[in-house]
Amino acid sequence: MNEIGEAYYQAAFVFFESQQYDKAVENFIKAYRHGTHRKEILDHLYSCFIAPNEAEFKKNYQENRKEMLDIPYEELEIDFIPVSDSKFYLFHRPSEEFAGSFQLDDTSIMSDDVDFESILVADYWDFRQILPFMKETTWDTVYILLNQQAAGFASFFKLPRFHELYMENVVIFQDTEIMKIFFDEYSDYYLPKKILASSDKYEFILNHIHRKRIKYLSQQRDNVFLSIIIPSYNRGRRTLSAVEEICRSNYDSEIEIIVSDNGSDLYVSEYEAIQQMHDTRVRYNRNKYNMGFLENVVRGLEMAKGKYAVLSSDEDIMLIENLPHYFNLFKKYRECGVFITGGFGKNNFPPLEEESVQLHGFKAIITGINRTYMTGIGYNMALIHQMGLLEYLRQHADNIMVDYYPHCILNFKLALVSAILECGQLPLWLEEAEEEEDDESLKSYMTIESREQQYVGAVKVFIDSGMSGNILCHLYVERCWKFFYLLYLSIIYYPDYLKKNNMKWESVLEDARRRAEKNLSLLENYTTLEERAGLREQIAELFLEYRKKDVHR
Repeated sequence: MNEIGEAYYQAAFVFFESQQYDKAVENFIKAYRHGTHRKEILDHLYSCFIAPNEAEFKKNYQENRKEMLDIPYEELEIDFIPVSDSKFYLFHRPSEEFAGSFQLDDTSIMSDDVDFESILVADYWDFRQILPFMKETTWDTVYILLNQQAAGFASFFKLPRFHELYMENVVIFQDTEIMKIFFDEYSDYYLPKKILASSDKYEFILNHIHRKRIKYLSQQRDNVFLSIIIPSYNRGRRTLSAVEEICRSNYDSEIEIIVSDNGSDLYVSEYEAIQQMHDTRVRYNRNKYNMGFLENVVRGLEMAKGKYAVLSSDEDIMLIENLPHYFNLFKKYRECGVFITGGFGKNNFPPLEEESVQLHGFKAIITGINRTYMTGIGYNMALIHQMGLLEYLRQHADNIMVDYYPHCILNFKLALVSAILECGQLPLWLEEAEEEEDDESLKSYMTIESREQQYVGAVKVFIDSGMSGNILCHLYVERCWKFFYLLYLSIIYYPDYLKKNNMKWESVLEDARRRAEKNLSLLENYTTLEERAGLREQIAELFLEYRKKDVHR
């Protein structure tokens, strides 16, 4: 006789009689593993724990499976021995062995903070092995592939509230062929990027489906998450490189790459190469002639099918390895209208903060209107369409600020109704702008006349958007500061301009001050006399501040 097993067996009955069911079952299992009274133990556990709850188990199974499974109840391989409302011991009938215990969670493992990515879990019957990965993050979708493990895994559906607690974001495939057919026929479902499986064959299968999607997809692409828009003119070589880099991504249905060629007459063969790419993610538009930057940007945004769109200069490269980070930000902060994604390079990207920051109100407005570098600005396309902003841009094309910086106007308009997200680490862009050509002449958009038109154009947009009083005064001063600052930068970048035109920095500043004071007339119907007097004082202070700056360094 196995004395140890017998001791456990006798102890189990003592605990059972005192209604300490957890300890009772624990000792029955220990006795069973010592080979003691095996049949009697199974009979006792069945009659006292399983049979009284059989009807409840069947009811739970029917409610939980919700057409996810078609395995008959009688074929389920796991018996559950309840010792409380939430704790169950497992008996695996095919092996006739006990398999530990399972504790139901008190609440659902789902949260509002849902990750963008999905995971595939293959060939596991034991839900307890899957659960830690499900809790690792709130996956968008957990795909569970069962194959030969279906009867074991399905047994967990006998537990109360199992679907509510664990299955809200789960899709179950009973075999590999069903999974392949599903992803082949329903290409709007994103392929899982993380795989939990003992075999690498599933990575091969998903890669094969990915290649088919980008080469042979004939269905309408109705679930694009992000449109990457590249307005381009006469930079076909760099644009082709940028597109090829994005195409190395393992995303397919999630993204589209829109190149809007503004009637380029240089690098024609490179643009043709983009147009002829055998990649369903790439969409190409060519304007018959150069229709201007504004119209080219608007056409790219009009083509976008994505829930979100991000603009890129045709000089910059996307760091595709960091794209998952930004997908999560777009999804997490979906209430935001504008997303300012980060990068690094020569001079156009500010240093990235560690954490993302939501900007509201005046701070969002100022940040949006001043984000003149286009690369990396992302948009909530639903908000753009709801507000009719693309039509607004076209209707105000004669405003030089709208014409030169349509993205800044979009930022401003969206900041009036939503937050702007300044995205933290990681960088999404590598600035690869070519060196400026040796040209000592001031660019046309840098002249005092053009800079004045730009800030006046911005002020007109402010007024058109209902700004008045104190906030309009703050915005006017900010635009005047920008006016002086950009003139100062122009002289720094082109130091010979003053000498060639027989001018002095003081005379440029005097001219700028006169223009800023003259344009106060724009505010007459929207501010008080006292407010405008205060603005004159602030303009004078700006003049004095910039007169002290050294432009001959």
